[in-house]
Amino acid sequence: ERGILITIGHDDETISSTIKIWNLDKMDKNENPLCLKSFKIEKVSTAPVSCIAVLDDLSQFAIGLCNGIVVIVRGDIVRDKTPKLKVLKSDGLDPVTGLAFRVMDKSILLFVITTNQIISYWTSNKDQETILDDQGAELGCVVMSDEQDLIVGRTEAVYFYGPEGRGPCFGFEGLKMKLAWFRNYLIILGLDSSTPSSGSLSSSSSSLPAGLPNTKYNSFNIYDLKNRFYAFSEPRFENVTQIVSEWGSIFVLCSDGKIFQLEEKDTQTKLEILFVKNLYSVAINLAHSQHYDHHSI
Repeated sequence: ERGILITIGHDDETISSTIKIWNLDKMDKNENPLCLKSFKIEKVSTAPVSCIAVLDDLSQFAIGLCNGIVVIVRGDIVRDKTPKLKVLKSDGLDPVTGLAFRVMDKSILLFVITTNQIISYWTSNKDQETILDDQGAELGCVVMSDEQDLIVGRTEAVYFYGPEGRGPCFGFEGLKMKLAWFRNYLIILGLDSSTPSSGSLSSSSSSLPAGLPNTKYNSFNIYDLKNRFYAFSEPRFENVTQIVSEWGSIFVLCSDGKIFQLEEKDTQTKLEILFVKNLYSVAINLAHSQHYDHHSI
């Protein structure tokens, strides 16, 4: 909203990470985005930063480290001269692999994911801690849905988590490299060489056939979980490094410099494709989800 960018990196040869806050709407004398603030967390730890999460209103942001420490920064991070840092989690050596905020009315919940645990902290209520699961996730295999559900990908399945703990799961098997979310779609990047043909998801406990891992080519699947069908599948993306959802599209970035843009088809085109594949029940469910009236269906 205010054109604020938060970055973490290294400015010199020291091992301590530097956090910088930029105003993208203002330029300095060299016509670069204006750096509003720069600080280090070396007094807390010199361990490398593994992930961050930022509230939309910039009142809080969390920093996860490779040694399991989680630091939370509170206050007006743009205007306050001295950031208010607090160590939220200091025990354990498992690296932090994911952080995500969930806002419910005036309550704020922070999910902390390590390789061996999922923990929640009510950062608006004395940082009350709850262990949600004794299993964690690898780096990149955590994402938040638009409904603010935490989604965690493991080899055997994809799990949903809320404030009370683990909820429904989808048995998508295979080694997962990255998870992403776009509108009502779950995106899974894996190393599973076998790829499903576009069609219906049979149930929340169904599983996909697992193939032999391929370290060069990535399987890339997009799932419509609400209507239970495969929206897109591409087995031959090569060396994908990042998945970005922005400007109404999905962008797939590869290590060779290529960028692929995926755009969602309109509802009528989707229905026509499903009819050709004889997936009539899936088409009807999709039409209902798009608020088609009974006469139109």
